[in-house]
Amino acid sequence: MIKLVDLLKEIGETTEPYPFTLELAQKRGDSARLVYHFDNKNEDTIKVEIVVDMDSYYYKGPEFTVTFSDMTSGDDEDIKYGTMTNSGDSLKVISTVIACIKDAGKQLLGSLDKVKSINFKGDDKRFKVYLKYAQKQLPSGWSIETREGGNIDLVNNNTQ
Repeated sequence: MIKLVDLLKEIGETTEPYPFTLELAQKRGDSARLVYHFDNKNEDTIKVEIVVDMDSYYYKGPEFTVTFSDMTSGDDEDIKYGTMTNSGDSLKVISTVIACIKDAGKQLLGSLDKVKSINFKGDDKRFKVYLKYAQKQLPSGWSIETREGGNIDLVNNNTQ
């Protein structure tokens, strides 16, 4: 029986992200907000929003809070963030989200290596799979941790 982690390792090596566009980059003091968008294979527009706290209280360093959603599903937050596009390309979508995160790290800090943690917002069961896949797409030294309140984060153990 093949394990999910082994399957993700195999698939993770070959999944190329969709082309994406940086739509908005705002920086104010110790915070920033970047918004990206891309289209999946069904031509659903996916929005990726990254809110950055340059000096996170919890991890003592730059923290990225990431949300991504299908923009074609309307304005209702519960629907927008919980909608599955059923396009069959979820790993390519998460690969593109990770590419956006890497780009944001480069844009703001010169490198993703300086980011202390990445928090994905969502209450979906898919997020555990997404986090495992995302961890595979990041450099070594990133771990998955659960903090108080149930937030699940990717934490860079290579930073001080």
